[in-house]
Parts: sequence; C-alpha cells; structure tokens
Amino acid sequence: MDYLMPLRDRLRRRTKALLTLTEWGAYEYATLFVFFTFPWEGEFVALMSIMLAVTLSYSGLTYTAALFNRSFVYLLGRYSLAIYLSQKSALLLIQTLKEQSVIAPDHMTLTLATLSATVAFTVVTIIGGRLLDKLLFKDNRPAPPRPVISA
Repeated sequence: MDYLMPLRDRLRRRTKALLTLTEWGAYEYATLFVFFTFPWEGEFVALMSIMLAVTLSYSGLTYTAALFNRSFVYLLGRYSLAIYLSQKSALLLIQTLKEQSVIAPDHMTLTLATLSATVAFTVVTIIGGRLLDKLLFKDNRPAPPRPVISA
C-alpha cells in the first residue's frame, strides 16, 4: 500500500532539496537573462526555465511551495503576460533613448527608466486589453438570469 501514498509524502529530503535548488536556479537563470541579455538570443531557454520554476513552485514538491500560495503572487500571475509583453518595448525604448544621449548611461538611471517604462507600457496593455474585451466580446457574454414569475 506504500505506492498509494501521494508523491510529495514519499519524497526524501535530498530529492526535495534538489527540486528546491532546481526551482530557485531556474528563477535565477531567468532573472539574470532578463537583466543582462538585451539581444534576445536564447529567450526560449529562459522561457523554459520560467516554466520549470513555476511548475515546481506550484507542485507542492519543494520546500518553498507554501511561499507562493499568496494572494499577491496570484495578482502578479494575473498580470504577468502584460508585464512580459511590455518589458521588451520598454527595453527597446530605453536603449534608443540611451543611444540618443537623452538618458544618462549610468546603471541606476537606466534601471529606473526601464522600470518606469515597463510599468507605463503594462498599464496601457492592461487597459487596452480590457477595452478590447468589452468591445469585441460584449455580445458573447451570457445574459443575466430572468426573474421567474409564478402565478
């Protein structure tokens, strides 16, 4: 009957520690890729790294799984696609402004400008998505239930 126990109960400490290290290593790789790689070569590997890390985070098989079961993390997850789509536009804008000497080339200024541009593009993406949703799909929403009138 031992084989009927859930997988997370059968994992040994070493395996759980290895999965936790793999999870955080995947997050670290994706983070370093975003900060230090501008010409988006290898983006597929970074996306697979994020996929692996998120899968491990929500599998319940690592020591840090409970850390991600928070409402703030779910909020970030809801907006992650908009943030991902916005960051490349923000990076391109900041690189263009840096090349035109509009922005100082020091790291702090570039980081703050990139974060600000990403936030601005993300807000525009979210608002635009909601407007498109209302315009395109308003007829496909179910009608509210009618009150039942009995005699």
